[in-house]
Amino acid sequence: MNLYRLTFLCLISLFCMHTASLYVFIRGFLLSRSELGNVSQCIVEKETLSTDHRKNLVTYLTPSFKSAKCLDPAANYSCCPSSSFTSVVLLIIDGLRYDFAVPSHDSSQANLPSYANKFPVLGELLVSHPRSAQLYKFIADPPTTTMQRLKGMTTGSLPTFVEVGANFASSEIKEDNIIDQIVMSGLKVTFMGDDTWTGLFPNRFHRQYSFPSFNVKDLHTVDNGIIDHLVPEIKLPDWDVLIAHFLGVDHCGHRYGPRHPSMAEKLNQMDRVVRSVVAELPNDTLLLVMGDHGMTKTGDHGGDSADEVDSALFVFSHKPFMDAKRNQSTRRAVSQIDIVPTLSLLLGLPVPFSNLGTIIPELFSGGGSTPSDLKGELSVVEALLLNSVQVARYLDEYTKTNKDFPYIKYKQLKKQLNSSMETWASLRHNISAVNISASINEVKDQLINYLDSVKSMSQQVWAKFDVVAICGGICLSVLTIMAGMVITRNIHCIDMIDKSGTTATKWFTFSTLMSSSMLFIFFCILPDLSAISVAVAMLITVTVYLMSQAPFICKANLCRPSTSMPLLESAPLFVVVVYSLAVFSNSYVVHEDSTSSFLCQSLIWVLFIVSCQHQAPPLKPKREQHKTRPVQFDLYNIITDYRFVLFCMAIGLNCVLRFSQEFWRCREEQWDCELSRFTQPLSAISAMTVYKNTRYFTSLLAVCLLPYLLRLWMRHFGNLNGHAISVIAVKYALPLMSVSVSLYWAFTSLSQSIIDKLPSWQHMMFPFLVYGLAVCCIGVIVISPLFIYQPEKMLYAEKDKKLIPQVYYQMNLQWQQHMGQAPTERHAVTVYGLATVYSSVVITVLVIAAVVLLLLLGDGFAWGVFLLLTSMFLFLEMYSCVATSQVSGIDKVEVPWWAVVMWQMIAFSGFYTTGHQASFPTINWDAAYTGFHGDYVNNIVPGILLLLNTYASYVLFALATPLLIIWPFSQGRSLAKLGFPTAYKTNQRDEELQKQGEFVLQNYDQQFRLALNRLCIMVVTAHGLKVLAAMASAGLHRRHLMVWKIFAPKFMFEGVGFVVMSATLMFSYTLVLRVHGALGRWVNKLQQ
Repeated sequence: MNLYRLTFLCLISLFCMHTASLYVFIRGFLLSRSELGNVSQCIVEKETLSTDHRKNLVTYLTPSFKSAKCLDPAANYSCCPSSSFTSVVLLIIDGLRYDFAVPSHDSSQANLPSYANKFPVLGELLVSHPRSAQLYKFIADPPTTTMQRLKGMTTGSLPTFVEVGANFASSEIKEDNIIDQIVMSGLKVTFMGDDTWTGLFPNRFHRQYSFPSFNVKDLHTVDNGIIDHLVPEIKLPDWDVLIAHFLGVDHCGHRYGPRHPSMAEKLNQMDRVVRSVVAELPNDTLLLVMGDHGMTKTGDHGGDSADEVDSALFVFSHKPFMDAKRNQSTRRAVSQIDIVPTLSLLLGLPVPFSNLGTIIPELFSGGGSTPSDLKGELSVVEALLLNSVQVARYLDEYTKTNKDFPYIKYKQLKKQLNSSMETWASLRHNISAVNISASINEVKDQLINYLDSVKSMSQQVWAKFDVVAICGGICLSVLTIMAGMVITRNIHCIDMIDKSGTTATKWFTFSTLMSSSMLFIFFCILPDLSAISVAVAMLITVTVYLMSQAPFICKANLCRPSTSMPLLESAPLFVVVVYSLAVFSNSYVVHEDSTSSFLCQSLIWVLFIVSCQHQAPPLKPKREQHKTRPVQFDLYNIITDYRFVLFCMAIGLNCVLRFSQEFWRCREEQWDCELSRFTQPLSAISAMTVYKNTRYFTSLLAVCLLPYLLRLWMRHFGNLNGHAISVIAVKYALPLMSVSVSLYWAFTSLSQSIIDKLPSWQHMMFPFLVYGLAVCCIGVIVISPLFIYQPEKMLYAEKDKKLIPQVYYQMNLQWQQHMGQAPTERHAVTVYGLATVYSSVVITVLVIAAVVLLLLLGDGFAWGVFLLLTSMFLFLEMYSCVATSQVSGIDKVEVPWWAVVMWQMIAFSGFYTTGHQASFPTINWDAAYTGFHGDYVNNIVPGILLLLNTYASYVLFALATPLLIIWPFSQGRSLAKLGFPTAYKTNQRDEELQKQGEFVLQNYDQQFRLALNRLCIMVVTAHGLKVLAAMASAGLHRRHLMVWKIFAPKFMFEGVGFVVMSATLMFSYTLVLRVHGALGRWVNKLQQ
C-alpha cells in the first residue's frame, strides 16, 4: 500500500475517532430521563399505592369525588372526581408571550410597543366576568421549543435538554398523557392546526384538520385553515375536547420580530378569533387560551430567558368557577405542566401517571357566592389530595426501576404526605370547628409544598450524568488528538524510522484503531459494564497506546528539522493553550466573539513582526543610482519593499476583521450589546425607506462582485479560454445565480400582503434556480475539472526528455502560429491556465458556495461574507510571502502548524461574522425554508440548509483549505505580479520551477498527496482540540448554574460544527485530488 494511501486511512480513522468520542461523551452528558409505561386508571389496584396512602383515602374525600366510574369497591377509594365541565375548547397560540396578552394602562401611547393592547378581548372578559375569567403567567420549562412544550403540557413531565434535537422529528408520545386519557374515557377529540400534534398523537383524533408547520415565512395558511373550521366545529354536538393550534404569531416573530406591525395584525386576528369562540361557547364548556412559549426581542426561542419562558394562560367559562374573594388584580405564575392535572380533574379523568404538575387551586373553588363558603376550599384540598396521591404513586413506581431518587429525601417526602393526609382526616371529623378554614388552608399549603418539593427533587435527579462515559469521551478525544499530532509530525520520517517499508505506519495505524475501538466497544457495545471495570479498561487502553507510540515519537524527533522561526511557532501554540483554558469560563464563552477577533488580530501582528526579522529578497531589483549622486528618496523602492508589503497586508487584514464586527449578533447575556441592523431582514424594515434601499443596492453590489472578480481573475490567467462545459458554467451560470439571489432579496422585501397574493411557484422560483445551478456547476466541475485551454493540435512529448519544458516549448509554437506573434515565456503559462490549474477550481467552487450561502444568510450579511473571503485571501497572500522565503525545499510541500492555527482562528471568528452565536435563540430557522413551503417529506433538506446557514464560515474555509498548499506556488497571487517568488526558493533549480506555477506540483505526486493528507489531518486535529476544550468544560461544569445556558450549547455547536467542517473538508480534498488525477491523465496523453 502506498504511503499516501496509508495517511489517507489515518485521516478517515481520525475523523471516525473524533465522531466516536462525541458519541460516547453525549451518552454520558445528554441523558434523558427514564420513561415509565404505566397508565393511570380510574379503578386502581391495591398494590399501586403504599399501605399508608391507601388506608384512609376514602375518608378524605367528599361524596362528589366518589363517582361510580372512579370508585373501586375492593380498594374502597377513588382516583378521580366528578367532572366540573362537560367539554373544553383549547386554543394554543404559538409564541404568545405574556406581555402580548396583558392589557397595558400606560397613558402615553407613543411609548407602547406595536403589539401592546392588540389582544383586548382578554382584558374585557377579566373585567366583565371576574368570577369566570382568569389570566396567568404561564411558565415554560426549557428548552422552549414547540414539540417539547407540547409534550410537557400533555404528559405533565419535564422534558430534558437533549430532547431539543427532536423538535423537527415529532415521534409518537408513548408515555401516559391527557390525550390518551380523554380517548380511553370515551370522549371525542377534534383537532385543527399545527401538524406536530398528528405526529405526537397519531390516530387519536375523532376529526382533524392539520396543516404543515415548518414554513416560518408562512403567516396565514395554518391560521386561516383553523378559522375556516373552528366556529362550525364548535356548533357541532359530536365533540368533547376541541384543540386548535395557531402558528401565525410565532412565525411572525421568527420572520419580523415582535415589534413589527405584522405582529399587531396577527394579535388583532387572534382577538377576533377568541371573540367568535366566546360568542358560541356553551355554558358548561371551559375555554383555555394559552401560549406554548414566548420569544426574544428578535423573535427567536429555544433558551431559558424570561422572554422565552413567559407565555400566557387565559381561562374562561360562562359558568363561574372561582370564589368571590378571588382578587383579579393579582395574577400569579403557574407552570405549564400544571395544566395537566388541572384539566384532567376538571374533566373527571385520572391524572396521567408521569405527571409532576400541581393543580391550579382557584379553578376548583367551585364559584362560591360568599367568602365564607367552605365548599370551594374543600374541593381545592380534595383535588390537591388526588394530585398528591398520583405523584406519590409515580415516585413509588419510579424508585422500583430506578435508584436515582435520594432514599432519605424520598422517605422524607413520603412522611410529609402521610402527615398531611392524617391531618386532613382529623379535620374531616371536625368540619364544624371554629378555625376550620385556617386549618384547611394549612393542609392545602402542605400539599402544595409536597408537590413543589417532588418537582424540585425530580429536576435535580434528571440532571444526572454518567461520569464514566463523560471521562471516556474526553479520553478518546485526547487519544485522537495525540494520534493526529504524531501523524503530522512523523509523516515525512517514516522511511527513517523503518527502512523495511511502511511497517511503522501500519503498526501506528493498527494500534490507534485498536485503542479507539476498545474504548468505543466498552462504552457503546457493552454499556452495562460496571464503572470500575470500564475505568480499568480505559486506563489499560491508554497505557498500551502510549507505549506503542513512544518509539515512533522519539525517533521522529531525531529526523525532524528545527524551525527557523520559534516565536512564530510558539505564539499560535500559546493562543491554543489560552483558548483551551479560557473556554472553561462562562464569561469568556459569552464574549467569545470579541476575544476570538482580538486573538486573530494579535496573531497577525506576531506574524508580521517575526517575518520582518528574516532576510527576504526585494520584490523588484532596486534601481541603480550613480555613485556620485547623493542617496535620494525613492518611493518605488519603498512600496516594493518586502516589509512594507507585509505591513500593508497586516493593516488590511486587521481592518477587515474590525469591520466584520458590524455583523455580529447579540447574545442574551451581552447586556451592553446593541443589535446590528444587518441582522434584521429587509422585510422587517418598514419605516426607514432610504436605509432599506441603500442596504439592498449595496448588498447587490457585494453579490455581483463575487462572480465578476472571479471571472476577471480567471480570464487574466487563461482559465476561461476555450469552450469547455466547465468554462461555460463559470461564464454564464455564476452571474445568473447572483442575479437570482438579488431578485429573491427584492421579492422577500415586499410586504406580506403582496407576497400572500402571489402563487407559490413564484416564492420558490429564484431559490430553486440558485440551488439547481449550483448543483449543476459543481457536478460539471467534478466531471471536467481542468480550466485549461485545449490546443487545436495535440501536443506530444518524448519520454527520455524532461516533460514540462517540452510542453511549454510546443505551446509557444502553437500560440505563435495562432496569434501571428512570438509570445513571451509568461504568456504561454497564463494562456493555457496551467499556472493556476488547481487554484482556479478551488476558488470557483468557493464562489459558488458563497453565492448559495448568501441566499441562505440574507442580504444583511452580503458584505459580511465578502469581508470573510477578503480576510481569507489576505491571509493567504501574507502566508505565501512568509512561506516562500522561509520553507526549505520544494520536495517538502507542507504547511506549518502556525498557519493552520491562524487559518482556523479566522474561520472561528467568521462564525460570528455571519450572524451566529453559540446559543439556540440565535439560530436562524428561516434558512431551513428558503425556497420551500415547509411541507417536507423528511427533515434532511431543512437540516442541510440550516447547517449551511449556521456554519457558513466553516464551510467556506474548509473548501479553501487546500489553497494553503497551492497558493505559494500559484501565479494567481496578486504579489506574484510584483515579483514575489511563486515556489519555495532555495536554489537555481527551484528558481526555474517558479515560472511554471502550480503545474510544477504535478512533478511531485507523492509529496503533494502526502502534504494534502497531512494538512487535512492538521485541520481536523486543530478543530478537534477546540471540541475537546468545549467537551471538557461542559463535563467539568455539569453542575454549574449556567451549564444548560452556556456550556452545553457551546459543546453542541462545536460538535456539530466539527462534523460539518470535516464533511466539507473531505469534499474539498477529493476535489483537489480529482484535479490532480485529471491533470496527470492529460500529461500522460502527451507522452503516448
